Amino acid sequence: LCERTGRVISRAPVTASGEFYFESVPSGFYILRVVDSSGNFITEQLVDPNNGSGEILVKLPEGEGDRPASGSVSLAELQHKVPPRALQEAEKADKAVHKNDLPAVISHLEKALEIDPEFFAARRNLAKALLSTGQNEKAIPVLQKLLQAEPRSILAYDGLGAVYLTSHRFADAETAARKALEIDGSNELGHWLLGCSLTALGKADSEALKHLARIVKRFPRAHIVAAGILARQGHKDEAKKQLKAYLDTGDTGA
Repeated sequence: LCERTGRVISRAPVTASGEFYFESVPSGFYILRVVDSSGNFITEQLVDPNNGSGEILVKLPEGEGDRPASGSVSLAELQHKVPPRALQEAEKADKAVHKNDLPAVISHLEKALEIDPEFFAARRNLAKALLSTGQNEKAIPVLQKLLQAEPRSILAYDGLGAVYLTSHRFADAETAARKALEIDGSNELGHWLLGCSLTALGKADSEALKHLARIVKRFPRAHIVAAGILARQGHKDEAKKQLKAYLDTGDTGA
C-alpha cells in the first residue's frame, strides 16, 4: 500500500485464497500495488481502503500474457529513494488536489520532477493533471517520458490515445489504444479509444462495433458512435435501436 507520492506505507502477504489485510490505515486514497515473490510488478490501482464495505477488489491482468515481461522498471521505482525536497513538493501537490487547485498541483509536481526526474509517481500524477486541465499538447512529452521509464504504462498509452483522438490524430490514437489493450485486454478506456479511432478512420467497422459494445455501461455515448457506423452501412433500424438505447441510459451529455 503506497501513498500517492509512491512511498510504501504497508505491506501484506496474500493468502492462498487471495485475501490480504492492512491494519489501521488512515482515511484517504492510496495506490495498491501487487508484486510477486521476486518483487516483479503485476498491477496497481487507486483504492480507498476505508470505503463502506472495507473491502478492496483487485483486478489482475487477464492471463499470463498480459503481465509485464519484466519487473525491472517497477522494481527500480520501488528501490529508488525520492529526495526529501521532491517529496515535500509532492505532498504540497496532494494538498492542492484536496483543494481542487489543479494549477498548483501542476506547479508542485513540475518542481518535484526538476528535483528528481526519476520520481515516477510524480510524473504519472502530472500527466493526469495536465489532461484534466485540457493541456493536451503539454501532456504529450510528459506521457512519452513516462513510457521511456515504464514501457508498459497503461496510463501513458490511454493518455496519449485520448490526446490523439481529440487532436484528430486518429491513426496515432488507434496505435496507442492497441498498445494499451495488449497490456490489459479489459481496459475499458482502451476499448473506447480504439472503437472511436477506428470509426473516425472509417475502417474495420465490425471490429469497432465489438469494442464499443463492450463498454456501453462505462461510456454510454458508445451507442451513438455505433449508431453512426450502422447508419453508414445502411442499417438504419439497428442505428435507431442504438440511439434509443443511448436515451434509455439517462446520460445527458449528448
